[in-house]
Amino acid sequence: MAVDTVNTTNSTYTQKDIDNFQTTYDSAQSEAEAKVKELNGLKLTDKDGKTVECKTVDEWMTAFKERGPLKYTSGNYVLGGPNDKNSVSNLCKQVCDKLNNAQQNLEVAKGQFQSMKAMDDLLQSGDLMGALFLLCSTRSNNMQDSLSAKIKAMQERNNNVQQMNIALGQQYAKNPRDDGTIKQIEGNISKANSDSQLEMIQVNDLVTKKNQAMDMLSNLTNKFSQTMSNIIGNMGR
Repeated sequence: MAVDTVNTTNSTYTQKDIDNFQTTYDSAQSEAEAKVKELNGLKLTDKDGKTVECKTVDEWMTAFKERGPLKYTSGNYVLGGPNDKNSVSNLCKQVCDKLNNAQQNLEVAKGQFQSMKAMDDLLQSGDLMGALFLLCSTRSNNMQDSLSAKIKAMQERNNNVQQMNIALGQQYAKNPRDDGTIKQIEGNISKANSDSQLEMIQVNDLVTKKNQAMDMLSNLTNKFSQTMSNIIGNMGR
């Protein structure tokens, strides 16, 4: 029986889904390449007057963080601050996030699809214990991947909050009467903190599920070991 559908605790993937994920990833990659070409064409310069050119959107994100503020040849600074949703750096981050998400979705779908095919082969051969081991280990790995992604997102959000707090302090020092900008930054900080609280709940849930998967795998290992010991013991009689 050929497997063309992957059943997981959260999703069901078919070969058609994987093809769609591949198309989405290819589109995101093309968009990222176009953004890199566009940014390189702007001939932005850093605070030392050196022209900034990068090969990937990830490199551009690093450039905005470490070499900013960047500016056009005309002398206008790229804001690049976390409180400016329309800044070049934030638009670049959107493209970067889109590409990373598309890549992650594609890799997860492929991995789960291949695991289900392997599980089907084990079941067809009568290796029920092997199939159970594979199911538990796959679930544990999926939980770990999701947990790592959540933790990374929280770290990025915490870094953004730190940058926004710096920007808020600078705004108070520069122009404390600019209520519009100050309230905007404060609103963004509040939203980021709320998102972090929700994400922490999700992280705790993933940790619980991962521990459950690990416990199940450990129990299966112990039972398998005990069964084999009993079989060997009976053979010696």
